[in-house]
Amino acid sequence: MHSWLVSLGLVVSSSFQTPTQFSRHTLEMHQPSWSCNFLRINQVLNEQEIWCQLKHDIFTFWKMAESTDIQFVTLQEDIFKAGLWNSQRLQFDAIPAELLVPQLPRQSEKVVAQKISEITLPWDSVLIAAHAFRIATKNVSKNLYLVLPGKYKEELPKENRPWRGYWYPYKDAPLAAGSNPPLSLYDQWVNLKTGVNPKSVDWELEIHSLDDVEWGGHCNGWAAASILYPEPKKPVYLPELGVSLSVWDQKGLLNEASYCANWLFYGSRNNSRQPDFTDISAELFHKALIYSIKVLRRPIAYDRYNDDKVDNYVISRYEFKISKKNNEGRVSVRARLKVHVYDRDIDNKVGEARSFEPYFDYYLWTDDQGNILKGEWKRGESNPDFVWIPLNQMKCRGENPRVEHQFVEQMLFGEVLNP
Repeated sequence: MHSWLVSLGLVVSSSFQTPTQFSRHTLEMHQPSWSCNFLRINQVLNEQEIWCQLKHDIFTFWKMAESTDIQFVTLQEDIFKAGLWNSQRLQFDAIPAELLVPQLPRQSEKVVAQKISEITLPWDSVLIAAHAFRIATKNVSKNLYLVLPGKYKEELPKENRPWRGYWYPYKDAPLAAGSNPPLSLYDQWVNLKTGVNPKSVDWELEIHSLDDVEWGGHCNGWAAASILYPEPKKPVYLPELGVSLSVWDQKGLLNEASYCANWLFYGSRNNSRQPDFTDISAELFHKALIYSIKVLRRPIAYDRYNDDKVDNYVISRYEFKISKKNNEGRVSVRARLKVHVYDRDIDNKVGEARSFEPYFDYYLWTDDQGNILKGEWKRGESNPDFVWIPLNQMKCRGENPRVEHQFVEQMLFGEVLNP
């Protein structure tokens, strides 16, 4: 029994099962006193929600204002715990993190995860984690990543796939150069609203205009924006400026505002000109695809080069063909993917991003139950460098610091979608 439950002196009943299964616990608790003053925009449903908060010795709980269900998710000692509290009874499921997520968090990430119960707003990333846990506990009673021979396919619905967009190369700075480029319109609009010109054009022309890196640009901004935001499909008139933002203008601003994102990141960036055929590892790549597309129901971006170049594409479907295991416990996997790419030309086209269907071949070694032990890319295979799942907005050093996503959202959508 967990020591933190015993020390609280609460009535606890629990039935622990084998390590590869879930355990369920029940606590009797007093009637809570709620604070219901947190507003957020549900980006999936595009609706305003009111959330209530209750701080407790064990967790901080969250619920919708009109709901009796109380939801929480936390990570303690590499054990995910998530569940509901109803009628003074707290019931939660626990599962080892390694059976639910592709990779255990690093120590710095563990600290953040353990503070999930202390957040002041229900971030999308926390809600996504809770959603993934509910899917897993409802549909899976064993390791999500068991490898068994056969064919397996998962595809995202059309509304979850990335939209068409341009990569806005650093060379010639198309976001900031020319007559009334997107960032110039942004500067003018913000200046009228606040009385201060952010001068995002100046920063972009100085920093994001390198012409000595031929592949440099905003492909990561397209990948994140096309996952996080609804697609602009028609011009937006700005009465303050007496001009309209074209579809291209709007996507450019979303691209710039999404240059950085809060993400789940797997693998590591290779800064060497020599290819790295071991990272991202084959087993982590396999798990990340399942976690993003099957569990989170979100696209997953990846860098298609395994050297120092970066070129981000987006995956919305996988098809695994897994062979029978040989005497060494090894299976062969062919992963055929639906991969979306950005446009190479500037235009106002809308709809699902163009795609092609490459495949990746690798080996996985498993134990007798099918749990993955290790993986290896097949000889000569050009493996991705890293994969990442955008969750929501976040600033970073490489992003234009004079572009605020809140202003961009107000310009395009008439309201702030990411407070």
